[in-house]
Order: sequence, then structure tokens, then C-alpha cells
Amino acid sequence: MDAAFIDAMVQQQEKGNRLHGNFTSQAYANMVEEINKKVNMNLTKSHLKNHLKILKSSFSQWYDMFNGISLSRFSWNADTQLIEADEQVWDKLIKVSVCHTPKPITAKYVSGWMT
Repeated sequence: MDAAFIDAMVQQQEKGNRLHGNFTSQAYANMVEEINKKVNMNLTKSHLKNHLKILKSSFSQWYDMFNGISLSRFSWNADTQLIEADEQVWDKLIKVSVCHTPKPITAKYVSGWMT
């Protein structure tokens, strides 16, 4: 569902249905219709708003991984579609994040929302 939701958000933003950082009611209506068709579910605007909060939290963790002061030596390899870093950097992340691992993320999410 994440991929369908991200695709729908990108599409609505490109159509100009995201003003001042917020999706319009029409954008949500369009996304609900599109996502429900793709994933064969009965989601509502409230479901999407709640899921967006989750995605933003996950994005924050990934953003910190790439741009944070102590973890900024990670990079995204567009060819391999993998995150890359030196062994010492991974070790540091593991020590900091023993209890929590960011949820998997797509290349579109990394490239489209971090810029």
C-alpha cells in the first residue's frame, strides 16, 4: 500500500493539489479512489491522513540517517537501489538503533521527498 500511496501523493502534488504543504480535499478524494482501486480496499480520507503521519515519521528517520550530524555518511545508490555506508557507520547506527529500525522505503520515496 505504501507504494500506491506514495505514487498517488506524488501525482496529486504534480497536479497542484498540495498547497502550503497540505493536500487539498480534492487530492484526498482522488487518492482514496485511486488507492482503493489499486489495493482493493475500502480506505477513507482519515485512513490516508493517519498513514501519512506514519510515513512522515518514517521519512524523518531516513532523513536523519542521510543528513543527521552523527549519521550523515550514508548514501543512496540509485543503480543498486541500496543504502551504502562504511562498516563503521553501520556499526554506529546499530548501536544507536538497537530497538528500532526504520521501515523499508522505496527509491521514489527517498528521491522524491528528500529534495
